[in-house]
Order: sequence, then C-alpha cells, then structure tokens
Amino acid sequence: MKQSYLDDLRQVNTREELLSAFMRIGDFVFEGRMFKVFGMFLIGLWAGRRIEKGALLDDIKLLRHLFVVGLAVGLPANLVLSTLMESGGTWPISGLGLAQAVFYALGVVPLGLAYAAGFTLLLRRPAWERPLSALAPVGRMALTNYLGQTLVGVSVFYGVGLGLMETMGPLHWTALAVVIFAAQMTMSALWLRYFRFGPMEWLWRSLTYGGVQKFRN
Repeated sequence: MKQSYLDDLRQVNTREELLSAFMRIGDFVFEGRMFKVFGMFLIGLWAGRRIEKGALLDDIKLLRHLFVVGLAVGLPANLVLSTLMESGGTWPISGLGLAQAVFYALGVVPLGLAYAAGFTLLLRRPAWERPLSALAPVGRMALTNYLGQTLVGVSVFYGVGLGLMETMGPLHWTALAVVIFAAQMTMSALWLRYFRFGPMEWLWRSLTYGGVQKFRN
C-alpha cells in the first residue's frame, strides 16, 4: 500500500516538475535573476583582474571589510527571507514575492562574498593553508561540480529519479550533501591530474576564446 502511494506521488511529482520547468522562466523574470547574475559576473570580472594584478588577495583591509559587511547584511537578510518563505508560499506574484526576491538578493550575494573573503583570510594562516588547499581542485572545476550536484539532486529527490524529496529530513540532506561534496573533492583532484580543466570549464573557455583550448596536461 505504501509503495503504491509513493509510486503515485512520484508520477504526480514528475508531471508537476515538467510543468514547473517552464514556469521557472517566468520566475527568473519576476525575481530579476538575470540582473543579479549579470552583477555577479561583473564582480567576478573585477575580482579576477585584481587577482591577476596581485591587488586583491593581499588587500587584508578589503577582505576584512567584505567579511564583516557581508555577514552583517547577509545573515539578517537570509533570516528575513526564511521567515517570508514560510509565511505564504514561494515567490508568489505579489508584494510578498517581491519582498522575497529583494531579501534573496540582499542575503545570498553578500553572504557569498563574506564566505569567499573569510576563506581567503584563513588561507593566509599557515595552520589553515594545507587543509583548505584540498578545496582548490573543486574550485577549479566549479561549473562542472555545480552541474554535477544538480544532476545528482534531480536524480535523488525528484519524481524523474528516486523521488525521495518527501521522505528525507534535514539531517539526511546534510549527510548526503557531505558525501556528495567529498566525492567531488576526490574526483576533481583525480581529474586534474590528467586534464587542465574540468569538462564544462574547457567548453566554456573554448567558447569564450573562440577556439579549442588545450585539454590534457
């Protein structure tokens, strides 16, 4: 009986997920996602140029400022966002949905910058340099790993795969996330022994520079 119910639930979820894939386009417009992503691209371009000139990673004052301000803005904004998400649905086409979009932008980006600045500051400490260096291969294959996490998540939680979204609690999600990330750390390190880039990073660079980039080490 229970198995039959779960099978029916997965079929319903699959239909809803296929429909929601098209509805998400409207969500991106309503949330102004393209403007936020474009802004993050600009931040990345600025940071890359500063790093190339050696003027960012040694700027302790700026890194501390990003860390403190990012936490001060990002943590409260995410707290408000979580409260709004529980109060009346996710991204409704209303004032509530607009408020969710605003606090999402105020929470996610500053907190992400705070994490990046915090890890950079820790990396400057000898005791932290070796442990944190294990994260470098994952970072060099960030796009590949991001898409990989998406594929694993869809396969595990959604109706097109195992459909476990309604059957697992936060503790199980956290444990699964740790296992997935540990596997990606190992796989990224092994991959980069033989290749210069991750597969998606190689494709992105080839498209960016308008020519096939060298792939193998």
